[in-house]
Order: sequence, then C-alpha cells, then structure tokens
Amino acid sequence: MKTQTIPERLAGGVDQRFKVTPDKASDIRNLRVEDTGLGWTNDRGWEPLNMLPDSGTYTFTGGVGDAKHPNRFLKVWSRHNGAEVYYLYERNGKLQYRFGNDGTATTGVVTLGANRYKPKANEPGTQMTEFGRFAIIHNGNDVPIKFWGREKTTQFHWTQPPAAPIAYKVDPRWIDSPNDITGGATGLCVPTVGWQEGGAGVNHSSNTFDYTTLGLGPTAGNKKAHYRYKMTYITDSGSESPFSEEVAVTWTIDNAVALQKDKKFCVFLGEIQTGPNNVVARRIYRTKNVELDANDESFHFLKQINDNVTTSHWDLIPDATLLTTAPSENSSVILPSSFKLSASWNGSLWIAGWDGDNTTLRYSDRYKPEQFSRFRFFDVGSRGGGAITALVPYYNSLIVFREHSIEVVSAIADDEYTIGTISGQVGTTATNTIKEISGVGLFFLAMDGVYALTGGQSGAGLVESGLKPVSGNLHKEWKRMTEGALPRATACYSSREKEYWVHYPVDGQTENSRGAVFHTLTGTWSLRNLPPQTIGNSTGHNMWFTNLETNPEGWIIIGTYPNFPQPVPADNAFKGFPGFDLQVWSAYDGWGDDLTYVSTSQGNVTYSYAPHARDEFETRYISAWDDMGDDSVKKRIHSVEIDMVTFGYNDITLDYQSDYTFVETAGGTASPMIIEKYLTPASEPAWYDGNTDVKNQAKWGDKWSGSQICRLRFDVHTGNIGAFRFILKGSNKFQIISYQIEYSTSGQKVITRRGGSG
Repeated sequence: MKTQTIPERLAGGVDQRFKVTPDKASDIRNLRVEDTGLGWTNDRGWEPLNMLPDSGTYTFTGGVGDAKHPNRFLKVWSRHNGAEVYYLYERNGKLQYRFGNDGTATTGVVTLGANRYKPKANEPGTQMTEFGRFAIIHNGNDVPIKFWGREKTTQFHWTQPPAAPIAYKVDPRWIDSPNDITGGATGLCVPTVGWQEGGAGVNHSSNTFDYTTLGLGPTAGNKKAHYRYKMTYITDSGSESPFSEEVAVTWTIDNAVALQKDKKFCVFLGEIQTGPNNVVARRIYRTKNVELDANDESFHFLKQINDNVTTSHWDLIPDATLLTTAPSENSSVILPSSFKLSASWNGSLWIAGWDGDNTTLRYSDRYKPEQFSRFRFFDVGSRGGGAITALVPYYNSLIVFREHSIEVVSAIADDEYTIGTISGQVGTTATNTIKEISGVGLFFLAMDGVYALTGGQSGAGLVESGLKPVSGNLHKEWKRMTEGALPRATACYSSREKEYWVHYPVDGQTENSRGAVFHTLTGTWSLRNLPPQTIGNSTGHNMWFTNLETNPEGWIIIGTYPNFPQPVPADNAFKGFPGFDLQVWSAYDGWGDDLTYVSTSQGNVTYSYAPHARDEFETRYISAWDDMGDDSVKKRIHSVEIDMVTFGYNDITLDYQSDYTFVETAGGTASPMIIEKYLTPASEPAWYDGNTDVKNQAKWGDKWSGSQICRLRFDVHTGNIGAFRFILKGSNKFQIISYQIEYSTSGQKVITRRGGSG
C-alpha cells in the first residue's frame, strides 16, 4: 500500500452537516478560540462571583433556603461611568443585588423585593430597561418598580387615578366683623368665607388676603358662583397621571345684603390624596366661574403642591389669572401594569406583552416614561406573525420581535413613527438571547438556529441590512431544543472573550442544559455541555446556565441552578450545576465547586466545597469525518500528528472512530517531547487574581510550567476503513492548532455485493 499524508489542516470549528470539508470539526466541547485566533484551548472554568472562605466549608445560616433555587433573572447595571456596578438577580421570588466594582462583588446582599412572581418555562421572566437615572424592572405580573441604585426603589406608573379632593361648601352668610367690611387702616380684609359640612360655618380669620386682587366669586351684579376641580399626580420621572374625578362647589350671594355685596371668597380644598412612593407632587386644575359662561367648562392649571404630604389648599386665585389650559383627558391613561416587555428608545418608553393583548405596542410621551397617551400605540395583530416577544433598540430604529416575524419602528419626526416588516418568516420566542455584537450584528436564537440582523437602519426602514442564519452548521443541535421552554434560553456577548454564548433547553428539559458559542475572532462555533454524572447520592450533572450576563469589563457572569446533594428537601435533591449563587467565567482551574454535605446544627447547614474536576470527557476536539477523497476506497490510518501547545509534561489522549460509527477506539496517549517556548500573552487572570484568597488564585498558568509548542504523534494503526475521525481529549490544559493524518491505500474500491432472496 502506498503511504500518503494529507496536507496540514488548521483545526476548524463545529459543522454537524454530513460530509463537510475535513478542516471542520464534528464536535468541540468546552474549548475556546485562543486569543490570537490560532487553535482551540481548554483554559477556562468558573468560580464564585462572591469570594468563598479559605476554610473549604460554607455554612448556610438558617438552612439552604433560597440558595437551592434556580436563578431566574440576572442583570449587571453600571452607573456613573462604572462608579457603581450592580449585580441584580432573582431567586425563589426574591429580587436582590450585590454591589461591586473593580473586579469584585461585595458579600452584602440587598433585597429589593420578595414574594415575587416565579416565571414558568414558557415566559421570558423578569426584564429590566434603563431609562435615564433609573432602571425599570418588571415581569408581567408584579407591579413594576423603578430602581435608582443605592437601595432606592419607587413604584412605576399607577394602578389607578387619584381620588378627587373635597371642595368644602362656601357659606356667604358668614363675616368676621363689621369693621373688616371697609378694610380698616391696612386696606386688608378678612375674606368673607366660611366653609361648612352640614351647614356649620367655621371662622378662619387668620387667613387674610387683598380682596381687591384675590378671591373667587361673582362680579358685581351676578349672584352665582360655580367652580369645578380635579387633580393629577406628578412622579419622580416627571410624568403626569390621569385626572381624578371632578368635584364641584357652588354658592349664591344676595346683592341686597350689604355685607355680601362685591365680596370675594376663597374655597378650601381638603383631603387632597397623597399618592404612591413615586409621586413627588400633585397638580390641581380648576374651571373659571361656569355661571358666567356656560359654554366654557375648560379646566386650567391652578396649583402644584410640591410634595406628597400636604392634604389641603386654600384657593384664592381669580379667574383672570388662570392662563394655562389643562391637558386633554386623553393625554394620560391607566395601562395594565403587567407588561412583559420594554425598551427605551427615542426618548420614550416602549412596552408590550399583556395577558389577553400580546400584539399592541405602546409608547410613552418623550422623556416621560410613565405617561402614556390614549392614542400612542401600534397594533401589529393584523400583520400576522404572532405575539410580540421582544423590543430592542438597534441603530436609529426599534426592532420588534414576534413569534414568527420581525418588525421595525422608525421615527419620521420627533414624535411620529412608522412601522415596517423586516421578515415575515423568522421570529423568536427566546427573548433573552437577543444581543448586539459590535461590528457584526444583532444575534438571536430562533427555533431553527441563530440568526444575525446585520447592517444599519435609517429613515422609514432598513438600509443595507439583512437577516441571515449564522448557525446552519449546527442543525442537529437546534433539532434537540425544547420549543415550549425556549423563552428560558439565555445569551450574552463578551468583548473580553470575543464570544457570543447561547444556552438553551434540549430533549424535553425545561432548563438550559446545553450551549453553543460563536467565536467572533474566527467566525466559528463550538459547543458547551457537561454530560450526566453521579455525584454523591445524586444522579445527573448538567451545565445548567439559567442566565448569562457580562459586566463592564467583559467578564461573563453566570446565573445557576445549583446542585445541592442531600439532605436538602427531596424536590431539590439534585440540580445540575457545580457551584451556587452567581459565578464568573475565568481562568479558574475548576469547573465550579462541588458541594458535599457536612452537617446540620441548629438549623444551619454546612457543606464543603472543592473545585469540580476537569474530567477527560469534559473538554474534547472531535475532527470531521475524513474519507481522504473517497469513502469507497479502503485505507489504513497509521498516525495522527498534531501541532499543539501544552503546559508542562501533560498526557494528551487521542481516540478514534471509523466508518461513521460512534464506537471509540483507543488511539494512545502522548506527552510533549520538544520543548519550545510559545510566545503567547501572559496567563489570563482568575476573577480574584491578586487577592490574598488562596483558593481563588489557583488558576491556569500558576499550576503548570511554561507553555510549549510541540508536535505530538499518535500511532493508531486501523484496519481497512472508509472514513476516519479522531477525538483529542484531556483533563490537562492543551491547545490544538493543526493536524496531519498519515494513511495508506491500495487504490482498490470495495463494493458491497448484494444478493437476491430465494
């Protein structure tokens, strides 16, 4: 047989299609593209965001409690150019945050809300939108809140308009004293005013005013006075609520009574309602004397009470000074507070997703995020495409994702918009997977894979933009996804790692047990998962990343569904993630921390923790099937030579498969023999790099000797086969760059003989 060697092939990314070019890979599991884009390496793990004690044990005071529950919301919010960084998360219906800057997160946890709604698998869960100085947090069920940082929250919007104040009845019969009729020496007069409940006049002679310029009531010759009042709330966002109901006050004077003639009066408003904690002021509106012009019942601005405490007001303002007309009744309306989706764009807050109304898109007044006009909305229901599932600002447009379509809203004037269609065939229910990758596009997960919306937008629609699939080579992966739980899928983009991560539920599961990673350096894909294992008395072990986020430095933050072995309650006896609480993707030398039950004392539960081992099956590179040009020609594979970087004299294992079967045959183990320095950047830091904490300093690069580039030869010696692929794996750190395969063939084709029956 003639011996041949294939040309050197760079180790490419995953392509699950049948018979692809051999520079692709069938599977790349838990590796990343090396920083220069040269090959694949397994130098990442995850460690706690909050530093654990050095002792190796952790005690949960009062029991495991919330820690055993899955994280259902994760957001990193940076304020004041990074001076404040909040790690917000939600677990077991409790909304909390950790505060941390400069690569740390404090141990202190602040609770912003408890007993909150726990989303189902088919719901996107809690969302957060930054608007100016605050962030709006909502989930479609609980009353939304505005988070201002530093533990401060206020209610968002209103659940009902304010109640009308009480306008006490004016009693024109009452006067203070005859001497006040002429004004006395000062020219001031105590108002001829009494207000009554049940007819009893009350003397408030200390409230004096200049009756020549102030006061209400009929002009000379008119006997009747009729005024109406209503009020609104003003919130800490500058928004104005809908009006209260009207309240009226009337009185009549007798021109024949000298003490009443030409007198002015004041109206006392009492029981002015205070509002929820987002209210900072109340506005009072009033008509002019309706008795003078029955055709003019318009309201005018009267007074703004700049607090949420005062409950009474004296109205002395004459009609002639009411110059500002009140807003329309349609300028602010009550909306159901249970919206699921939001976005801040073009100065307005855009919201959608109500129970029973999932195709209406509403937007607030500009710079007034809680004030919604009756007529500021789009109803996309007539356009087809299903329910609205996400709202995402992108360039100078707002992208409206729906179940089966994508719309785009564009501004044609400051407060005038048009809506058009980007796609009538592609949409998403994976709300939390939509992420912008700078210079690449807007990535999102649909039922048939990841798509990218590329280009910019201008005017009434898309300009040089397009929608294209970017993950068709992972078609086997997408066929496994659990469609009904896709709203739980999560994604992030890290500029630090130059990776887009997306994790999703598969095989009927409702938790995110698998992941795919797009590497922007090379435009290739790899996969992330942990196969089932047995840990203690719990079976099953998955990479359950319930939420993904990045902080301002580009570190990937991970929300978890942790694994707590017994004796936690049986319904939570096993969940799939090594480690608990929030985690950080870093150069940590373990894949999270395995927990082992130690003891329970006075209700406090203690677990020990240790880095989860990097078992051989956890990191692997599986080449594409290679038939050397013709799988009908039988050949023998003699060796696989791999250019790689290793770190110390670490064993690297190679197995192989043949003829499109999945039976693995041992191909051997090799160690580097040629010592050459490989010029790479310094070791990546762990999350707590430089800290005195010993545990968190155990990182890749500290544990091993210097990196070295070498060529490893694996002698495999197969029998006659048609196609071949190898599996490179190891628990030690390695980097695969390229490879060659040596084989021989007689050039003879083998045709399977088929015979008939009988």
